[in-house]
Amino acid sequence: MLEDHRVQLSKSIELDPVLDFQYIMEDLGVSKSTFFRSIRPTLPVVEISDRLRGVRQSDYSVWKGARVRAPRRAA
Repeated sequence: MLEDHRVQLSKSIELDPVLDFQYIMEDLGVSKSTFFRSIRPTLPVVEISDRLRGVRQSDYSVWKGARVRAPRRAA
């Protein structure tokens, strides 16, 4: 009976994908130098291995919502 409960729990867990830096640069429309100089230090980065880093999709959505603003409309 306990095993059935574990199976149901594992099916209900949603994975949070990790976005690579290239995807974020393209999404924001910034150059590599601008990204690493200005944006990268403010992102909540996850270290997957010694050489592989990224940002969880949920963390990126929160970060982007707090920082990216739409341009003002002309009066």
